[in-house]
Amino acid sequence: MFKRLPLLLTLVLVGGVQASVEPPATLDVYRAQSRASLDALLADGSLSAARDRAILAVVQAPSDGVAEQTIEALAAYREQHPDDLYAKMYEGYGWLFTAGEYVKKQNYFRAAELAKRGFFLIDEAVDQQPDDWRLRFLRARLDVYVPAEFGRHVVALKDLDYLRQRQGELPASLAALIDFLQIRALDADGQQAQAEQLREQLRRSPVWAELLQQPAPSRLFLTSEEIQYVLAPIVEGEQ
Repeated sequence: MFKRLPLLLTLVLVGGVQASVEPPATLDVYRAQSRASLDALLADGSLSAARDRAILAVVQAPSDGVAEQTIEALAAYREQHPDDLYAKMYEGYGWLFTAGEYVKKQNYFRAAELAKRGFFLIDEAVDQQPDDWRLRFLRARLDVYVPAEFGRHVVALKDLDYLRQRQGELPASLAALIDFLQIRALDADGQQAQAEQLREQLRRSPVWAELLQQPAPSRLFLTSEEIQYVLAPIVEGEQ
């Protein structure tokens, strides 16, 4: 417990309490704070377990790529620890990211195979523990960036509605991100009026207003709040 204290303090300073007391003035500052939070987590020497390092490798996959051997190692761990639903969730993430790489290579059969495996693992993780808000958040976080024709935005809307119903139990600093994710899901579902209402709320924050003005990203950067309240507790085992 106490050996984790320096990392927790670092995360709070670079992306947690400080950010909530003094919100970043610009999107670039917010992005830099978030990157600093992730770098602090990656640099934590106490996170030496293969499971934790594999999860962190999957987290970096959209920008750095991830070796299939890393995901297979996470799969082997998950098979030995079937109750570790976070390992299952991130294994699912990993296969989906890898499926995207196969799409780039025009190997559509392999891409479809891995995507099916990834979605199955993600859905199974949530189905096994539907009241775990982090699992719901992680599924929605990914699903809102899946092309609308796959219909995953419908699943995302259910998860985001669940998170809203439990908003009093979640860290308040995640609320804006949840709104942002819901806007994407509502747009994909054709609910533009509801999406615009949320946009009006988010525009009150300079950072989110700036983000909303930009072209839709292929995937939103990992924010300091979700690193502190979602990812760090998962790899530190202190949920």
